[in-house]
Amino acid sequence: MTEIWAPEGNIKGPPGATGSPGAALAPKGTVATTGALPTTGNQPGDAYNVNSDGHTYAWNGTVWVDMGYTRGQTGPAGATGPTGPVGPTGATGPPSTVPGPPGSTGPTGATGPTGPAGPTGPAGAASTVPGPQGPPGATGATGAASTVPGPTGPAGPGVPVGGTTNQVLAKINAVDYNTQWVNQTGGGGSASITVSDSAPSSPSNGALWWDSDAGLLLMFFVDAGGGAGQWVVTTPIGLADAPSDGNKYVRQNGAWVIA
Repeated sequence: MTEIWAPEGNIKGPPGATGSPGAALAPKGTVATTGALPTTGNQPGDAYNVNSDGHTYAWNGTVWVDMGYTRGQTGPAGATGPTGPVGPTGATGPPSTVPGPPGSTGPTGATGPTGPAGPTGPAGAASTVPGPQGPPGATGATGAASTVPGPTGPAGPGVPVGGTTNQVLAKINAVDYNTQWVNQTGGGGSASITVSDSAPSSPSNGALWWDSDAGLLLMFFVDAGGGAGQWVVTTPIGLADAPSDGNKYVRQNGAWVIA
């Protein structure tokens, strides 16, 4: 006899009666895995969260029943809490091998004492820039007379130009080189000299007069351009020079007077 299975349709029975409300869950904490759930001292409704699968497990009086995920959506970030107190200083770490950023410049410290002089360095190269001229030094002592003749000086004033035959140079006054050409008188040993204490009257140009009162030999001189003429001292040795103010002077009574 052959046996076969025949479909019988839906054999689900009618719904049963509503059961009594279960015990409320009593959260007890969190464990790492299901193996860490306690096996003794549990009461129906005790519940633990298991970190390994994120499920909640409830004790039904006999075993732990997986209640599925009970973790809600991630909430918004909470407000930043207040800064906690400064913790104790930790132990000093090993020296860093990375230089830190330079700090700000500190205030200038007090000048330290001058250190001892260092050794003299080597001489530098000769400067190519002349230094400033120093102040004049003190005059040194006079040296010994030179034995080397100095250079010849410039030529002095010579005989002035002009003049004619038989004229001679005569001093006009005591100013150096102040001379002029005049006609020569006398000569041949026949010149005559008037000796008196007063000047001869109506003398000619070149006449000689010995002033016996003053002890002077004078010559009457008429300027080449003409004029009244004047007596000119010919022996000024031992006499003071006439004033050098541009005027013409003669000796009168032992003194120089303007001619």
